[in-house]
Amino acid sequence: MAGIGFRLQAMVAKGSYLEATTAYLSSAIITAGPWLAGVVALTVLGSATSTYLSEADRSLLFATIVSVFAASLLLASGPQMLVTRYLADRLYLNDTDSVAPTCAGVLVMIIPFFLITLPFLAFTPFDIRYRLLVIQGFSKVAVKVKAPRPGPRQDEKRSGDVDERRCGCDANPSRRAPPC
Repeated sequence: MAGIGFRLQAMVAKGSYLEATTAYLSSAIITAGPWLAGVVALTVLGSATSTYLSEADRSLLFATIVSVFAASLLLASGPQMLVTRYLADRLYLNDTDSVAPTCAGVLVMIIPFFLITLPFLAFTPFDIRYRLLVIQGFSKVAVKVKAPRPGPRQDEKRSGDVDERRCGCDANPSRRAPPC
């Protein structure tokens, strides 16, 4: 997803109404797509479980799903944004040596999340299997690492980069070249 804003901005900058409309619709789909996929998944799950589960069990299932996602969003979204941004920057700079230590550090984050779930494990009146499944679900949702797509290699040109040979610029910064 890194760089999608630049591509959408380039579409809008082309000046035609069709390109601008396409860019705005694409950004709406990118923004609302995961939310809509979650709503559709819950709707399908609700209709699929209506014949197998009682109303009380379905209510417990959906309350569990919503609570796990809400708790993971509230507790893990801040650190997750920092780690994702850091990894995206490292991969853009082709610094793949820092990816493994970062992922190991993310795995260490499971410990505080487990400590947060201890009161649920100790004090809720549910079966121990249910409590362990909920904690496992929370851990899976809270500590997910999405590896950003790496940036271009050193020998590749990104779209939008200025070709120094074409505009008369010099790649050597010590020489004074006219701005492109």
